[in-house]
Amino acid sequence: MGTVPHGVPSLGFHSPHPPSYLTASIVKTNLHEPGKREKRTLVLRDRNLSGMAEEKTCPSVVSNPGGCSDLQNSPELKPHSYLEAISSGLDNLEASISYSSEQQLCPYAAAGECRFGDACVYLHGEVCEICRLQVLHPFDPEHRKAHEKICMSTFEHEMEKAFAFQASQDKVCSICMEVILEKASASERRFGILSNCNHTYCLSCIRQWRYAKQFENPIIKSCPECHVISEFVIPSVYWVEDQNKKNELIEAFKQGMGKKVCKYFEQGKGTCPFGSKCLYRHAYPDGRLAEPEKPRKQLSSEGTVRFFNSVRLWDFIENRESQHVHNTEDVDMTELGDLFMHLSGVDCGPMVLDALIKIKNEIDSTLTFRRSCREGICGSCAMNINGGNTLACTQRIDTNLNKVSKIYPLPHMYVIKDLVPDLSNFYAQYKSIEPYLKTKDESQEGKEQYLQSIEDREKLDGLYECILCACCSTSCPSYWWNGDKYLGPAVLMQAYRWMIDSRDDFTEERLAKLQDPFSLYRCHTIMNCTNTCPKGLNPGKAIAEIKKMMATYKEKKVSA
Repeated sequence: MGTVPHGVPSLGFHSPHPPSYLTASIVKTNLHEPGKREKRTLVLRDRNLSGMAEEKTCPSVVSNPGGCSDLQNSPELKPHSYLEAISSGLDNLEASISYSSEQQLCPYAAAGECRFGDACVYLHGEVCEICRLQVLHPFDPEHRKAHEKICMSTFEHEMEKAFAFQASQDKVCSICMEVILEKASASERRFGILSNCNHTYCLSCIRQWRYAKQFENPIIKSCPECHVISEFVIPSVYWVEDQNKKNELIEAFKQGMGKKVCKYFEQGKGTCPFGSKCLYRHAYPDGRLAEPEKPRKQLSSEGTVRFFNSVRLWDFIENRESQHVHNTEDVDMTELGDLFMHLSGVDCGPMVLDALIKIKNEIDSTLTFRRSCREGICGSCAMNINGGNTLACTQRIDTNLNKVSKIYPLPHMYVIKDLVPDLSNFYAQYKSIEPYLKTKDESQEGKEQYLQSIEDREKLDGLYECILCACCSTSCPSYWWNGDKYLGPAVLMQAYRWMIDSRDDFTEERLAKLQDPFSLYRCHTIMNCTNTCPKGLNPGKAIAEIKKMMATYKEKKVSA
């Protein structure tokens, strides 16, 4: 057999036991004292490295074993140091061994920069076009594909976040009217995403709305604008409008909430009032999840059926006590009154408007009425309820079940249908007073704000709050008989609001338009307008102030 080439480790000619010349290299350094262990020189026992040393000294071990008889005394067989051992055979590594897919990538080069450069013993990967790092293995296509897939997924996710952040920049909360991402506190810069509608709210505002205790659940769970009920609010640092994205956000929200322990369940010691609808984790101390309770039926003596997660004796007693005992004398009760008594239960909100909506949705879809804000600020649902003009959204249902509730459209107005009056004349009169600022110097219009002092601004309190619901005007007898000529309480109060505005220059011209016998002077101070105003304003006082201004204006005109 031939000799082993110099520099290549011998793999086939090593004995499983170290040769005698290597085992003999452990020598005593000095005599050990009694009670002390003798010191020995550390010798590397690696077979490959031992073989390499053997080959360098005796290239033909097998063919000429006798040629190494003096190796034990040779200075070349001095034991290797650790540095010599790990360095031996690496000088021609690049020439003798090619790179393979099993080689490990340099972690420093992958992270950004390796200080060893080309001299690094690890493999430097190729540059990824997406992340711009040396992380692509040059000989492992599976590794390259896996990284490119992860990198592209991360890139797409970051792009989606960037687009979502850009789309969220100008979103304004519909309650506080502030740009959400421009709020002072970082904790306030979060969106409250409603599960069933796309109106924009900041998380703090919509939570404050839903935590209100003075309203029933159907009201506080509904959107303040569109009144669509949403079961929960999802916190988000970005605005989400696409329904698919919203569904993903909802699922992630549910999964996150499902990892938190329910404080009501208390690991089986307590009872959660939300039952199977609770989003939090219901688990026992041993980790078992609690099975949701199956709903049970409750049949009352009147034949009505209700479903409960748990049935207690008190539920039957409470239900019986809340039932109405019909009186034989109530045979003349109207159908609307019966409906109101039926709707005053838990399935309907506490306001008259809630009952009207329920009637329209479940009983008579042809019922027609106006509604919008549901908060008493738009004036759309103005009507006559039990003899008084008011707003259906702020008028509570009478809890006296023996009393009939009667609803009419606003009185002495042409009726378009059901509870919808024709307000064309009312709005035309409002337009006639020119309800906007008028200045004689038009050169500055649109260039700067018209400022006023705090004192002048306070003069407008109790006037600008008018919502033009027409409750006051349609309660005025003078307006009933002279509605085509007499402007009425609501319009006159708005006229006074612009007359005393310090920024307006047309006060005298506005007074001049009211000099005829009907526009202003048909008011006989009956004060129905003040008594019926749902906002608590005083149109009668405003009309009296206009009359004072009119007297001064006439005196000034006569003296001129």
